[in-house]
Amino acid sequence: MNGHPDLQDLERRVTRLEAWTDARLVTKDVFDIWAQNVIDRLDRGENNDTWLMRFSVMALVGVIFNIVALGITQMGR
Repeated sequence: MNGHPDLQDLERRVTRLEAWTDARLVTKDVFDIWAQNVIDRLDRGENNDTWLMRFSVMALVGVIFNIVALGITQMGR
């Protein structure tokens, strides 16, 4: 599975959301709280992506540093 929902899954989700946001069942306050929770989750995901990118860059810098250090020690022989 590639992590992307297929068309049937998206249709199921939209149908579920439409039923959930039916005006007779959900007030504006409940929907606003739900929307804020979604925004908060997206923000946390962006923070995770930022830390992942920093980790990746630092790992690459470490690999390059190790290659340079290995090259220097091999020249000294």
